[in-house]
Amino acid sequence: MQCPKCGSENVTSSHRRGMEKVFQYFFPRVPYRCKECWTRFWKFDNPLKSLASKLAVATAILLLIGGGVWFFTRETPQPDQQKHRPLVRPIKKPPVERHVVDKPEKAPVEQPLPPLEEKPLVADKPETVMKDDPYSLTGKKKKSEPPEDPVKGRVNDLAAELTVPQPVTKKPAISKADAKKPSVKHKKSRILKGFKPQTSEGKFKLSILSDGPIREYKSFTLAPPPKIVLDMLGKWKYSGRSAVTVKSDMVKRIRVGEHSDKIRLVIDLKGKRTPVPIVEESPDGLILTITK
Repeated sequence: MQCPKCGSENVTSSHRRGMEKVFQYFFPRVPYRCKECWTRFWKFDNPLKSLASKLAVATAILLLIGGGVWFFTRETPQPDQQKHRPLVRPIKKPPVERHVVDKPEKAPVEQPLPPLEEKPLVADKPETVMKDDPYSLTGKKKKSEPPEDPVKGRVNDLAAELTVPQPVTKKPAISKADAKKPSVKHKKSRILKGFKPQTSEGKFKLSILSDGPIREYKSFTLAPPPKIVLDMLGKWKYSGRSAVTVKSDMVKRIRVGEHSDKIRLVIDLKGKRTPVPIVEESPDGLILTITK
């Protein structure tokens, strides 16, 4: 084989690249390259050179021929043969008649009347009139007084009951000591504005700010873990955060809890030691001091 450009016979086959690998099944050409001028060219190659390719083509041809023979030579049923086949028709069911049964109206139920209680007739007892002795000790005959009317006597008794005065309950007299006592008034809710922590070497100071001085309070310590609790008695309102982290060597964080009768400050301490706090009153609230 010679190169079509330079005529050299130093020619070798070249590898297929890209879409050439796909087109090799539709366009049977083989790439070659000249080693002298480095030209790449193609030559037609017979795809039926190998035995395997010939067998594949022969098998495909036989399948096509066999399929065509079967398709065109198959028997079609004659019209006379179709007459003997029973026709398959869909079964039509008769429509179901629905009868609506009218319910008879219920007759009103007559409720039986309650039985009449038969009371035995009792004859009225004759009124016994007590008469005085017509003859007194003096020997003279007394005049018999007419008997009292029982209905009139009952009316008189009822009138007497209605005219009975009711007992008057006297209110206890108010003593002078009770009169001087001031009336109890509902206390207004105090306002906790916030708190200001201050840290220094070996000392922690917490300023509790409110709407005025705080008189009613108590403090105590708890462990473990160590903490200081400060209760300010009364009704309070607080709109700040419920927990604040403090940057200090002694205090970890401060928590606030509202109750119906007090507001509580819990100071979580660092370490295992629980120091005793010093609480002082100020015009704006309280000052709590912790020292090592």
